[in-house]
Amino acid sequence: MQFQHSIAIAAPPQVVWDFLWDVEQLAHCIPGCVEAKVIEPHVHYTALVADRVGPIKLKMPLDLVVKSSENLQRLHVECNGKDSALGSSVKVDIIAVLTPDEPGTVLALDVTAEVRGKIAGLGFGLFKRKFDDIMTQFGRQVKATIEQSQQAVKQA
Repeated sequence: MQFQHSIAIAAPPQVVWDFLWDVEQLAHCIPGCVEAKVIEPHVHYTALVADRVGPIKLKMPLDLVVKSSENLQRLHVECNGKDSALGSSVKVDIIAVLTPDEPGTVLALDVTAEVRGKIAGLGFGLFKRKFDDIMTQFGRQVKATIEQSQQAVKQA
């Protein structure tokens, strides 16, 4: 499945770029993310996501590897996860592109997701709606968090 999502953020590219590397803040923006850890900065991370997809509750540890990054421009991350209890797995390829757009930045996300196992059996439509919802919530939260921090800096 392929997903695209663009987020217009009222902040300069450097602020958005720094936010993408702030694992703790970024994790708070991901629906269902209950834990995120840095294994090796700018290279390897882990996360734990707990959520519901239709009638199924899942708790999936994720392994995230930075495949490439171009400072202030592009970030490519590959994410793999497995819920052993459900016999389900996901592979998500994320490409984030930052484009300066006065007075801020557009963060464009291009995501490819592969789902296998019991959750894949729920059907393409249900999973697509769930993933679209996650992307929308993530976008809103990233925008709100960055813009609120920018307002606090301006007021200080």
